[in-house]
Amino acid sequence: MNKTPYLYLRGRVWYCDFTYRGIRYRKGLDTNKSIALDKLKKWKKDLKNQKYTPTEFNSFVRRYLEWGEVNKKKQTVYRDTLALKYLTDFKKIKNITDITPFVLDELKAYLIRNGKNAQNINRVLTALKAMMRRAEEWEVVEPKKWTVCKQIKVPKGRVQFYSREEVKELLKVAPDNWKLIIWLGVCSGLRRGEIVNLQWNDIDFGRRIITIQPKKNWCPKDFECRDIPIVKELFEVLKKAFKNDRNDYVVKTEYNKPFTLDGCSRGFIDNIVKKAKLKGSMHTLRHTFASWLVQNGVDLYTVSKLLGHSSIKSTEIYAHLSPNTFLSAMQKLPEVNNKL
Repeated sequence: MNKTPYLYLRGRVWYCDFTYRGIRYRKGLDTNKSIALDKLKKWKKDLKNQKYTPTEFNSFVRRYLEWGEVNKKKQTVYRDTLALKYLTDFKKIKNITDITPFVLDELKAYLIRNGKNAQNINRVLTALKAMMRRAEEWEVVEPKKWTVCKQIKVPKGRVQFYSREEVKELLKVAPDNWKLIIWLGVCSGLRRGEIVNLQWNDIDFGRRIITIQPKKNWCPKDFECRDIPIVKELFEVLKKAFKNDRNDYVVKTEYNKPFTLDGCSRGFIDNIVKKAKLKGSMHTLRHTFASWLVQNGVDLYTVSKLLGHSSIKSTEIYAHLSPNTFLSAMQKLPEVNNKL
C-alpha cells in the first residue's frame, strides 16, 4: 500500500480512503466502526492477493490525467480528455476492466454512425489504446491485444503545397507581423507550435542556425531538439525583424503579444489564405518547404532530419516529387526487343 488506509466518519457511515498501485480507493463501509474495520482488512487482503485489482474507472482516469499533465503535452492531454468524453457518452464505464478491444470496436461503429470524421475517430482510438496500455504497465488490467481494434483506413491524397507564385501572393496580402510566419514556414519547415514558441535566443545569427529546443511551458514533438540552417532570404528577414531582445518571441500578434496555437491557425486562414484566394493551412507551409527540397533533388533522409520526423516513413509522402528517382529506375528496365 502506498498510503496507510484509514477510516473516517461522514454522517453515520464509516468510510475508508487509501491508495493502491497508484489508484485511490474511497468507499463507504458500514455504520458500525468495528464492522467497517473488518471489511477494510478483508478488502486489503483481497487486493494483495489479486494480480489485477478491480479499479474504479473514474479513479483511474483522474490518476491517468494527472500523470499526463506531467508526462505529456497540453494538447495531447486535451485529446485524451476528448477521447474519454466520447467513450463515456457512448457507454457507462464502472471499472477500468470494462474497457476491452470489443468495446473500442463498438465505440468506433458508434462514432461512424454519428458521422464523425475518420481521422478524428482514429485519434480517439489511439488515445484510448494508449491509456489502456498504460493501465497494463501499472498492472491495473490484464494485457490484451489492442491491435485487434483496427483504425479506419483513410485514403492518402497528394500532399498540398504552394508554388513560388502562390507564396508571393500570400506575402502580398499578409499583414507585416504575419509575413515572418510565412518565411519561417517555407524556408525552415517549422511546425505551427515551433513557430509560435520560437524565441530570438533560439537563433544563432553567427552560425546561421535555428535551434528547436524545449521551453519552460513547451516541448518539441517527441521531445527532440534539432538545428536548421538559415537560408539567405530568411536570414535577411530575421535580421531586419530582430529588436535586440533575445528573450522575446520571434512572431507576435498585432497587439505585440505571443500567438496562441489556435489563434495562429485561424488567423492564417482568415487573414491570409482567404484573402489570397487560395486553400491550405499553416501546415501547408511546412509541406511546401519539404516539397521544394525534394523537387530539387534533396534525398528523403535529409528532408526527414530537417523536418524533425521520428521515422522516414512520415517523409515518404513526398517521394513522388523527386525528379530523378523514378526516371532513373525506369531507365534500368531492359528492352523487350532491342530491334524495335
